[in-house]
Amino acid sequence: TTGGAGAWSCIQNFGGCSGCGICTPDGQTAFIAPYTLDANNPSIMYAGSKWVYKNPSAPTGATWTQISPDLVGTAYDNIVNIHSAPNGGVAGTLWATTLNGKVWVTTDNAANWTDTTRTPLPSNPVLPNRAATWVTTQPGDGTRAIVVFSGWNGSGSQPGHVFRTLDRGATWTDISGALPDEPVFTVTVDPN
Repeated sequence: TTGGAGAWSCIQNFGGCSGCGICTPDGQTAFIAPYTLDANNPSIMYAGSKWVYKNPSAPTGATWTQISPDLVGTAYDNIVNIHSAPNGGVAGTLWATTLNGKVWVTTDNAANWTDTTRTPLPSNPVLPNRAATWVTTQPGDGTRAIVVFSGWNGSGSQPGHVFRTLDRGATWTDISGALPDEPVFTVTVDPN
């Protein structure tokens, strides 16, 4: 709260952890847990394990509330990225991606979550899925998103690394184009 000049406060009190120490929230969090500030209210912070948590007073408080269902559905995967959509200044749209390739969205302040994972997004029922590593949205419209995936296409039937939706994940289009068959970890949208 002092720009780094004063004492630091630990706010990692979620997922069964209290204080900063050796604790993996929910026993199922990425090595570096995803945290993000709300795009429309920087006092709100989100964090992820297999659930999304919300801290409504992050600058001074350490109280977290679970705001999503289990988004991974396994005992070993985790949330990789949480994106709070600027959405033209209208709050309430969050996207989350997971290690096992799922892409979730809520547009009503986390009251309802929708699993948008469907063809042509990479999915393999036999081998581990490719991770959905990042999601971002058009600044003025949180229902228009781009998601990227790690891994390689190999001989899988659903290749691609960069996908776009214009309808909140109801349909996806592979926009990988001529990009090489390499893992993609981040993406951004030109604000113009």
